[in-house]
Amino acid sequence: KGDSLYGIANKYGVSVESLKSANGLSGNLIIHRVYKRKGNMLYMVGDHQTEIEGPIESKDALGIMTHYIRNGKKHNASNPIYCLLSRMWLLLRPFRKSIITFGSRIKRLF
Repeated sequence: KGDSLYGIANKYGVSVESLKSANGLSGNLIIHRVYKRKGNMLYMVGDHQTEIEGPIESKDALGIMTHYIRNGKKHNASNPIYCLLSRMWLLLRPFRKSIITFGSRIKRLF
């Protein structure tokens, strides 16, 4: 749970393509935030990840998120508040595990 194809492939020293082939998967879904762009390479990080994935060629990113839906309401991803919170979450990357653990414990109390 929570592992990405890139992370599993990297851990076992195999290519993402061979891992996808062995598991009957096709296509590339990258739904992480872009942490850094260097040339045509992207470095990505997901919301619950503490490690940066990459480099991944920008051609492997099949789409760009422009909106998201929360509680049935559509929000624009370029909203300044969303952008600020997104950048703050990226900065908190080294502390995410502790934050998520603390949050889940608090949630269980209610």
